[in-house]
Amino acid sequence: MSSTRSIFDCRTADEALEFMNIAEYRARCFVNAMRRNERTGKLEPVGWEFSDRFLPHPWVREAISEGWGKELRSHLILTVKNRICHGKPYDNIDELMPPREWVAYAKQQAERYRKAAEWRNANVRTGDMSGWLAKLMESNRRSSEEEAA
Repeated sequence: MSSTRSIFDCRTADEALEFMNIAEYRARCFVNAMRRNERTGKLEPVGWEFSDRFLPHPWVREAISEGWGKELRSHLILTVKNRICHGKPYDNIDELMPPREWVAYAKQQAERYRKAAEWRNANVRTGDMSGWLAKLMESNRRSSEEEAA
């Protein structure tokens, strides 16, 4: 592996598989924060946190606050893994970020998930939909009042 610079340098399927596994681990170490495992004493990537190198980026801050950080981390890990496999540099954070359309879609999906979770939490505990219907009627009433004004 030390002499292998890209997936194309692998001579056998076993070498390629080993290279892919190491590339994924390196990508996770690059994107995720590292914490010392109390049991083993080794540094390991933490799957729910961004590395400090990504925190200054505005999309990372938005993703953390709006609830689509998992999707952004997954995208970044796959992008870094792909660059490692092709022997390309992966140190420029802006080049690793997804396109704007992807970000808009991730924000939309996070909002849909948040609304669904809100609805579920309002209705599952009571067993009926009266709380949700009351909120819906109130929001519709407010919308119609705003349109009339």
